[in-house]
Amino acid sequence: KPNITNSLSDRVQIAAAAIGKAMSMFNTSAGLFSDPTISFGTSGDFYSQLAEFDLATNDTTYQNIVQSYFPLAEAARPGLSDEFSNGYAAIRAYKIYNNSIYLAYAEECWNSNEAYALSDSDVSGGTISTKIFPYSHLVKAVR
Repeated sequence: KPNITNSLSDRVQIAAAAIGKAMSMFNTSAGLFSDPTISFGTSGDFYSQLAEFDLATNDTTYQNIVQSYFPLAEAARPGLSDEFSNGYAAIRAYKIYNNSIYLAYAEECWNSNEAYALSDSDVSGGTISTKIFPYSHLVKAVR
């Protein structure tokens, strides 16, 4: 059983400080972290954490920031492609802020990434049409 000894106020302050630190490493004009090796997916994770912080604190501190970042991320990678974290962030923002713009971003992300989802026939066949390598050795490893 967890034994949390910090007060709620202290935990909120710690989380806010962590968000502040992350914001200091964030390129606000691009809506992405500056490090290109982690930028796109990590940025999507960060969007969801901003929304989750607002949910946890029953506030909308980051709502406008989150809303401003999605168009920037979409401009960097049309369709928010290659990262499901942006789709997850969009659907969480939709649920938290009740704004249909986020649902549209989540749908856009899914539509651009759906080709990379594995179907039952992909798994049983050991290949996927959007990849040029067979992954049957991976399927055997997890069976």
